[in-house]
Amino acid sequence: MSLNKFMLSIFLLPCFIYGIVFYSMGELTEGDFIGYLIDDYEFYIKVFIGEIICIVLLYYLVLGITKIRTPKLSLKETRRKSLILFWGVFILQISYFIYSYTTGVDVLSVKQDVQVNNPLKYIFTFLNPNVIFYLYFLKEENKKRLFIVLCAFLFSNIFRGWITGVALQVFILFLIKYLRTGYIKFKYIFIVIFLFFMMAPSLYFIKYASRGHEIITLESYMSYYTAERYSSILSKIMARFQHTSETYVILDKIEQIETARKEKEFVPFYADNMVKKTFASLFNYQPYTFNEYIARKIDFRQSGNIHSGILPWLSLSFGISIIYLLFVCLSIFSWHFLLSFIQIDKRIVQSTVLWFSLFYIMPGWFFAVPQIILGLIFISLFYAKKA
Repeated sequence: MSLNKFMLSIFLLPCFIYGIVFYSMGELTEGDFIGYLIDDYEFYIKVFIGEIICIVLLYYLVLGITKIRTPKLSLKETRRKSLILFWGVFILQISYFIYSYTTGVDVLSVKQDVQVNNPLKYIFTFLNPNVIFYLYFLKEENKKRLFIVLCAFLFSNIFRGWITGVALQVFILFLIKYLRTGYIKFKYIFIVIFLFFMMAPSLYFIKYASRGHEIITLESYMSYYTAERYSSILSKIMARFQHTSETYVILDKIEQIETARKEKEFVPFYADNMVKKTFASLFNYQPYTFNEYIARKIDFRQSGNIHSGILPWLSLSFGISIIYLLFVCLSIFSWHFLLSFIQIDKRIVQSTVLWFSLFYIMPGWFFAVPQIILGLIFISLFYAKKA
């Protein structure tokens, strides 16, 4: 199986499986809207099939855009530039850890909503430490340096309570970088699945312990491998890769959402980035993103990584649908174009763009688009030179 199809299956299969499960149960049993009843089965089927079609179309859209030829570039890499970049990325990881430790920003064990106003906030806003690491991981060939930065990156994320998502990101980027043929044998897929089943409870224990929700003892750790909790954890993990439930609820409430959009209760999706508050202030919007609005007004909680999916953006006004399609195409092309500056291998470029599209664009996490673009510009400054 090709690596690209393997990545697609990570999201497509859970959407398909849980879509059938929800239909048979008559309610949403996993995801962000547990207990939400399916009243209109015909409408649910349309949403279910429509979203799966959209995911497949996104897959082929990425493959098509990444085949567009970009200007030929040669990598001008020197030992000095490589060393400067290493220290820059390493210091960025350590600095963000210290910043989070001293301020409580982005630390999930901190209960209150931390507000800070200092120059460092803007540095970490425009140069996201996680994104910078992911891009550095793809380019760095010195294994010793890569290991040092990886340790700093993981330590910082574990302290802040973010481990499951970043572990997945590192694993997939590892496959993209080192799977030279671009294909993964089925026997290795089974090995990956086996390792996933073995490690999932441990990762969740680290996740909850680092967030202050679990006591660090051997007894509490072993409880994550009891049959009941083990199956619950696996179900929750698989459910995070589907967004059939969220898409159905959003489309079921589409009239309410459309009214809220017209009344400027959340900023447009293209303003879901580091200038959100400034944009909201200038154009009289409420300072919330679409996903934040869904979490507050429909799911009735203060925050959460709601997955909006693809279909809802094509179900609002015609103008919004066109802007969304243009935004998606330009985002994918920008990643493809800038990645070509730092990585010659077209296979790595295509697979990386596909993964970012599936992981960020598909669920509606648009904040990552400018973060990745800025990260690519930063990394490319150390390598790109026109041929």
